[in-house]
Amino acid sequence: MDTDTTDCESPRRVSRRAWPSERHTEPMLLRDIARATLASLVHLLKTVKVGHRVADSRIAAWICGEGAVVARLRGGSQAIVLANDYNGRCLYLWGDSDPRITAVVDAVLREGDTALDIGANLGVVGLFAAHRVGSTGTVHFFEPQPLAASCLRTSLLVNRYSSAHLHECALSDSSGFATMTILDPGNYGMTTLAAPTEEPAAPLRTIRVRTEPAGEFIASLGCAKVTMIKIDVEGHEPIILASMRKWLAEAHPAVILFECYLNNLAFQEHDSVRILSEIGYEFYGFDMKPLWKTRLIAVNERQHPAGRDFVAVLWHELDEDRRNAIQAMVN
Repeated sequence: MDTDTTDCESPRRVSRRAWPSERHTEPMLLRDIARATLASLVHLLKTVKVGHRVADSRIAAWICGEGAVVARLRGGSQAIVLANDYNGRCLYLWGDSDPRITAVVDAVLREGDTALDIGANLGVVGLFAAHRVGSTGTVHFFEPQPLAASCLRTSLLVNRYSSAHLHECALSDSSGFATMTILDPGNYGMTTLAAPTEEPAAPLRTIRVRTEPAGEFIASLGCAKVTMIKIDVEGHEPIILASMRKWLAEAHPAVILFECYLNNLAFQEHDSVRILSEIGYEFYGFDMKPLWKTRLIAVNERQHPAGRDFVAVLWHELDEDRRNAIQAMVN
């Protein structure tokens, strides 16, 4: 037998050369294990805060890496998110982005209700709402960013939410196209149709998105009764609410969760607040101090809680069960 191995590799060496990607597989597998382990630990945090701080840490960003992952949300849904995005990482690791918001959704929505998620992003609020209203209810998502909308569309398929509808447009005051500014490339939620209020240190990326007049478009959906609306559009809320004013006055959705950038104005002087006040809404802010529970504080001229998120309520549009659920949160 010829035993000359001068021109031959040993079987072991041939085997390792035959799989050039093997050296990359082990680190990827270890990262997947580390990422899943961290998510399991952070999911154990039942607080209304802290989780998002973990997700924003450098070590969490390093462990999570990049790419699409499936987030297990606290409301029972699954979401397709991006691990290198702040919101996506928060949903993957914590199962929520702000449990205070979803606590209000839980208190308001029931089987068969209709809800609107305006500025849905990756859909944490809308997906929670879709799970809550069930197959007999309806949720309309509005998200103009192609990447976020693509993730959300897949999430709806994964969860089999056949009564949830995604509208890939930005609600505004007119039909057409507009420039959307990405304020933070590491956070797809930080995009706005409003002009940036501060001069950026570096040029900001922009995308062109389709716009629709909010009032007309929502009226065209033909919803018999909308129970809850969530609006989070990074400063464009007053324009949307102004477009919706006539529809709001007729439809009377019971609860509106909205973000409000006061920009040194008194709360009552803000356009969003003035529009909703004229229709009869009462306002509540979130108490940011509690660690374990959601607490609402009535907003008035003497009292204004920290934060940008507010809850507008038409009490007479709520049945006793929902009134009690919200009042249990009021300080």
